[in-house]
Amino acid sequence: MNITFLSPSVSRAGGGIFETMRSLAHTLSTWPDISLAVFGLEDEFTAADAGTWPPVRVNTYRAFAPRTF
Repeated sequence: MNITFLSPSVSRAGGGIFETMRSLAHTLSTWPDISLAVFGLEDEFTAADAGTWPPVRVNTYRAFAPRTF
């Protein structure tokens, strides 16, 4: 099964959504036959919080405008 998370933030800037999404991603990454992808926008905390994601791989991208969707 392929699962993709798309979020405006993959850091603490996302508040409780960040904690919930990261916890769910960690749980799903242990299940067999799950292919997980996480995509989000870079913000001021992305680099500092990147170490909390492994073994889940997170893809981040610079936002040009707007910052939210």
